[in-house]
Amino acid sequence: MLVLPKRGKMRQFILLSLIFFIGNTTVSCIPEGEFAIYLPQKKIPINKIAKLQIKNKIDKLKINRIKLQEYPFISVDDLIAYSLKDHIMELKPEAYEKLYNIDIHEVFIVCVGRKPIYWGVIWSAGLSAPFTGIVIRQPLRPGEHLIKIECGFPTDEYFKGIDLRGDKRIIDSLRKSGKLIE
Repeated sequence: MLVLPKRGKMRQFILLSLIFFIGNTTVSCIPEGEFAIYLPQKKIPINKIAKLQIKNKIDKLKINRIKLQEYPFISVDDLIAYSLKDHIMELKPEAYEKLYNIDIHEVFIVCVGRKPIYWGVIWSAGLSAPFTGIVIRQPLRPGEHLIKIECGFPTDEYFKGIDLRGDKRIIDSLRKSGKLIE
């Protein structure tokens, strides 16, 4: 049997209940479970990434500790389609332009509902330096709209680590959004 507090304490009970409810509610600009690519709040120096690569510990970057920017760099709304077979994203023109104009060697973090799944680096196709992690090649020309998320640079033979591009959470999110091409 539920016993309610007396009148004087009823207001206090309701007030405390509201504070508890509001205090335990999180507000996010991205609906729970949606695919998005974020940039860190603070740029991660390329020399830190290079040290991890040299030590063969590219997968040791603790992405759960990296604070994400408030808004995604590329959200599910920026996608026209995502191909599961080759991990090519077709982007809307404004999202493609952001990628075209960003600094190279920028770390990105692929999330579902702001929960990090994996990270990579935006790499310039004009560089000759290899990279052993996940890469988005910076577009060479404006106006294209296809971007591939790749394992390793310049080829996948350089990749070391675990390929999480096909993680179930990512695939489920993209499928739910109607953007996945299987």
